[in-house]
Amino acid sequence: MHTGPTRVADRSKAFTLRRYHPAVLEDLNKKAKKAGLHVADAKKRDRYSIRKVKNGKLVAKNVDAEEALRVIKQYK
Repeated sequence: MHTGPTRVADRSKAFTLRRYHPAVLEDLNKKAKKAGLHVADAKKRDRYSIRKVKNGKLVAKNVDAEEALRVIKQYK
């Protein structure tokens, strides 16, 4: 039986390799949906792009979570 250290570090390491936190993206999309917008993960790390649901036009590009919230509030 293996009595070495647990592999918890491996799981946390795998989680940090993600480009965004899924819960943040979900929360942003819930708020954006009410304003007729959609938030997507951008190519850059911890950045988002926002588009209108109706016609797909880009509203904001490469914004962080705080800026995304400001844009969503502006469109409400």
